[in-house]
Amino acid sequence: MSDAKRFYEQIKEEREKKRLGKEALETERKLGPEAPEEAHQSLNKEDAPAIGAATETAEKQAERIQPAHTSPADATKQQPAPLAIASLVLGILGLLLWWFPLVGPTLGILSLICSSKARKFVRISPEKYAGGLATAGLVLGIITVTLSTLVTCAVTCTSVALEAKNIEQASKGV
Repeated sequence: MSDAKRFYEQIKEEREKKRLGKEALETERKLGPEAPEEAHQSLNKEDAPAIGAATETAEKQAERIQPAHTSPADATKQQPAPLAIASLVLGILGLLLWWFPLVGPTLGILSLICSSKARKFVRISPEKYAGGLATAGLVLGIITVTLSTLVTCAVTCTSVALEAKNIEQASKGV
């Protein structure tokens, strides 16, 4: 199975666990803390262990639920999003080589593509992935594409103007 499929399966499992944990907490809030004891007393002795195991499972899942937002202290536990480092490296190389006609824009566009994919991973699973490197790669990619586009336009306009001037001088000289 590819990395992307494994990643999406893992996200799917995490979301299902969160949903089950939330349902268990909500049920406990509705019924109150004494409800599990009353439920155990009203059931047969054979059913009680199964319900106890299910309650323990739901409690464990509820403990594993993390908030959607993370504090800066939690950021150390996060790993960089896939393709974030590639985006940053491509952005830096593009920024260093922006004046080359094909190299700069290509590196900038590749940086933008990698950073958008990395930011998608961060949007899907913000508690797992940090998005700082992806954002830095995005910014460097935008700067690279902008600079190389401006230089390309300036060189093209200058070349066209010089060629028009040469044609004009050649037609007067004939």
